[in-house]
Amino acid sequence: PMSVQIRPITMADVPGFWAAVDTVAREKLYLASEEGPPIERTHAFVQSNIDNDNPQFVAVDENGRVVGWCDIVRYARPTQRHIGTLGMGVLPDYRDKGLGRCLIEATLDAAKSRQFVRVELLVITTNARAAALYRKVGFVDEGLRRKALFLNGNYVDECNMAMLFER
Repeated sequence: PMSVQIRPITMADVPGFWAAVDTVAREKLYLASEEGPPIERTHAFVQSNIDNDNPQFVAVDENGRVVGWCDIVRYARPTQRHIGTLGMGVLPDYRDKGLGRCLIEATLDAAKSRQFVRVELLVITTNARAAALYRKVGFVDEGLRRKALFLNGNYVDECNMAMLFER
């Protein structure tokens, strides 16, 4: 449908990735922060994912613009190295076109091949579109974090979801 390429992130993608995160954060509807983190922190985050072989994919349009992302960050503690936390987002103009599903499937496939056993995520309960996607690809609700965030002047709940891979 759209000419969007999904591929592993590179350090050259950092400015575009940062801009995409910042755009989605500023909608104050979907992410736990209301703006993108400092660019230096974004740079360190991507470098750390590359260094630690954490799956991180970007969706890039025909102009080279990052229009979506998905990453799974492995826990650092030795007793939890089998667990990763998933984060993702898609720019407004690219939603409802199947792009999120392609991104999450690519990232989950990479996680399976990298010996993850459990992938967790938090989704704001008002984000029905994302929650539906997560359930469709195999995530299961594990609990509710009541009033977990204060966004746009309101307390919102988050749902804990997780997926297990057979090992």
